[in-house]
Amino acid sequence: MDTNSDEQPKKTRKVKKQVRKGDLPINAGTGGIDEATKASLQERENAMYMEDKLVAETDEKKNELEASIYELRDKIDGVYSEFASDEEKEKLRAKLTDIEDWLYEEGEDTTKSVYVSKQEEIRFIVGPVIQRYQEKVEAEREAVRKAEEEAAAKKRAEVEAMKKAQEDLRKAEEEHKKKLAAENGDAEMKDAPAEGEAAEGQAEEKQ
Repeated sequence: MDTNSDEQPKKTRKVKKQVRKGDLPINAGTGGIDEATKASLQERENAMYMEDKLVAETDEKKNELEASIYELRDKIDGVYSEFASDEEKEKLRAKLTDIEDWLYEEGEDTTKSVYVSKQEEIRFIVGPVIQRYQEKVEAEREAVRKAEEEAAAKKRAEVEAMKKAQEDLRKAEEEHKKKLAAENGDAEMKDAPAEGEAAEGQAEEKQ
């Protein structure tokens, strides 16, 4: 049986590609904004930034004022006590109480400059007291520094004196050795003739 006769040649189908020719429409444009709008937005952004910065600085000054009240109320009876008169203490306590009451009432929400002004009112009273305290601290620090310098100078002097004593001792030992060497040399020279005379005497006896 011939199998080749049963096989039919495969048919191929040609596909014709269709190509459309023509110009594509192009719309030119940009997604940006005009310069005037851009400048306006930047200005608005800067204004918002400055506003946020002012709010943060205002809160910071408010917190500083509150912290200063508590700190000075503690220190005026503590480290600052001996540097303030009774009158200064009473005046400062009264000012701290007044500003504290104001801070929790109408001063709860005010401007940065007002908080700074209230802080200056406190400093005007406590400034001289702090100055006296700092002067004493500086004097104590200077006294400690001077004592340390004197101790260091004394130590250096002791070391130098020890070195000098050791050097003097070394020189004295060298001089002593030289003296002993010289004395030994003189003794040997004196002993030499005596030995020679003894030898001559023995020779004479033999004769």
